[in-house]
Amino acid sequence: MAAYEFSCPHCLSPLRMRDQSFVGQTIECPECRSSVRIRQNANGSIVGEIVVASVKADVKTEPTSAAGSSEQDSPLRAFISSPVYIGWGVASILTVGLILWMTLPHEVREHASTVRSAVEDTDTELTDSSATNPRGDEPSPVEQQSPVELKLSTLFEDLTATRTDTGAFPAGTAGEPALLPEERFSWIATLAALSDPDGPQPRLDQAWNHRANERFVRQRKDGLLNPAVAQRAGADGYPATHFVGVSGVGPDAEHLPAGHPRAGVFGDDRLTTLDHISDGLGNTLLVAGVETYLGSWAAAGKSTMRSFTAEPYVRGPDGFGTGQQDGMLVLMADGSTRFLSATTDPTLIRRMAAAADGLPLDVNVPGEPGGATAAPDQLVANDPEDAAPDQLEIEKVEELVADLAQPIEEPLDDPPAADDPPVDLDAMLSQPIARFAQEKPVPATEVLATLEEMLTIKIETSSLPEQARARLDQQVVLTLNDTTVGGILDAVLKEVRLTSVARDNRLQVVEQESVTD
Repeated sequence: MAAYEFSCPHCLSPLRMRDQSFVGQTIECPECRSSVRIRQNANGSIVGEIVVASVKADVKTEPTSAAGSSEQDSPLRAFISSPVYIGWGVASILTVGLILWMTLPHEVREHASTVRSAVEDTDTELTDSSATNPRGDEPSPVEQQSPVELKLSTLFEDLTATRTDTGAFPAGTAGEPALLPEERFSWIATLAALSDPDGPQPRLDQAWNHRANERFVRQRKDGLLNPAVAQRAGADGYPATHFVGVSGVGPDAEHLPAGHPRAGVFGDDRLTTLDHISDGLGNTLLVAGVETYLGSWAAAGKSTMRSFTAEPYVRGPDGFGTGQQDGMLVLMADGSTRFLSATTDPTLIRRMAAAADGLPLDVNVPGEPGGATAAPDQLVANDPEDAAPDQLEIEKVEELVADLAQPIEEPLDDPPAADDPPVDLDAMLSQPIARFAQEKPVPATEVLATLEEMLTIKIETSSLPEQARARLDQQVVLTLNDTTVGGILDAVLKEVRLTSVARDNRLQVVEQESVTD
């Protein structure tokens, strides 16, 4: 990974280099093709500056003779300026150069070739092997961003736009305050709604997984998917995210107020401003990748927001990781991306996760975020209920008994509300598909999950008898040409002897014999 990062002064693209050997040199930005001079400022940071070249005046004046006529009017000057004369001159120079080269001693020519080869080898050694130049000429010392880095940079742009508009990073939860935190929308859902105002919008007065929000939450967000992580849906069956906001240190971090020494940028109702990040933007974690415990990108909670609770932090119990065996990529609050090695000191990661612990990124300086002396997984949550777990359990039992004593006033399967948005199922199922190929055997449920994302509605299977529902785990292989989304649905269900019917703006999977005319 690059050790030095800076921005192109022309297009603001993030650039990086491996070492300081390029300080003082002028490079070409691989994005905008502009010249950038690399220098080190008074603070020791590497920066890129615009190269100012001398420019001749556009207006040219011609010296005139005593008679007042321009020298350009003379026949000699006209001949010298003619293309024929210029062509002769160039040809003469090339001929003389070729003659001189051929008459040079063999040893001199060999030495020149050796020097040129050494320079080319040096350039290759100085540049990273991943750096490419779209024009195919000299390699650039600026590394190209990996897919994960590009996705993290895009997330930072969206977060910055929201922070600029509102003055703070978005809260970890969004929606009706009366809803439980796990029923509310995530900070990612907030960004998704703002970035696509013409697309499906969330009903914030309902739970994120309410059927009124199906079209919104069933969308697959490619910008939230890491190519190195194979799992695309969470345990909840919804399209997942492979990136989460960092909420701090300890199991209660998401509940802490902004500015708390163990709090990160994201929390349940936490609105973090730049003033709250007193440790410095470049020293504070903003977003990290995850590989396990995946869930819907639209849901608040662990699927979109996590804290560091147990070591090891890279590919450990908390599920953090971006697919590499030896470390993971993270996004800092200043927009830079960093690679945290699996051998990085856990103390350093905890300090980076806390936005205002007041501790330097120097493990030689003792201290833990919040003054904690115990391991993060032993931290006691700052919740009064946690102080008396026995009493809490008693109260929960009493509440449960009271609830069971109440008559059930509503059916368990509520009919759709009158204000549920209408869904044109026929139009959705009629979407043309030129080719659908599932050549590798997969459970039928995986194909249904893909169709849910294409339809942006739920395909219900809960009403199936247990024996029929088990058939959805059977492996299927499909190859269809010139078909529709509905054709794919019919084909996969036929493979497991099931079918579907449209009911109340939903598709319900049923047994074939249960369908009546």
